Amino acid sequence: MVGYGSPPIWKYKTARQRCLSCNMKNRLLSFVLGCLCFCAGFALCYLLLVLPSRQLRARGASRVQTANATDTTRELTDLVLQLRDAYQHHDVTAHERAWANEFAAIDPSGKRRTKAELLRQMQTPGFELKSINDIRVRDYGDLPVVTYRSVGFAKVGTNLAPVELLSSEQYRRTTVQEVSAGLGRWRAVSAQHMGVHQAPPGYSPEAALASDSQ
Repeated sequence: MVGYGSPPIWKYKTARQRCLSCNMKNRLLSFVLGCLCFCAGFALCYLLLVLPSRQLRARGASRVQTANATDTTRELTDLVLQLRDAYQHHDVTAHERAWANEFAAIDPSGKRRTKAELLRQMQTPGFELKSINDIRVRDYGDLPVVTYRSVGFAKVGTNLAPVELLSSEQYRRTTVQEVSAGLGRWRAVSAQHMGVHQAPPGYSPEAALASDSQ
């Protein structure tokens, strides 16, 4: 029983509801602040620990790829020069080891030559190799490509005609069986040789196109 001068009951209920509402707001604010602190801590840990380690791994992988590419370029360049010396000395063994069994080449006349045919031709060569230059290696992983220019003399009857060739060779890594047989890291699987024709004096592509259009 409420005496005279006491606040009415509805005022007690309103004050209680206000307290409950304040508690809910405080809990919600604490929860939001906790989530923000957790996210900030996670982001800080990522910046300080995870991100630097990823950057180090990326730099290490880049160094490894660069080293591998450099090794491939050096190895194939040395191999081309070794085969040049072997050709000049009619050393069939070096080419037999460097060429894979499935090796085939397209000669300047457009004919396809197998490994056996090319090895027989080397015993009585009709081309006297003088030099190889402008060697370029395009590293495509396990199947790199080597291009170069070769200069020499081709036998035409009893005469020697100067010849310049542009060559492209495809290589592959040696198999486990080939490595166990003592072969090198790379073996050639295909090649294409094209004659380089020099334009006559005074030749102009624009003039040639103009004459064709008339």
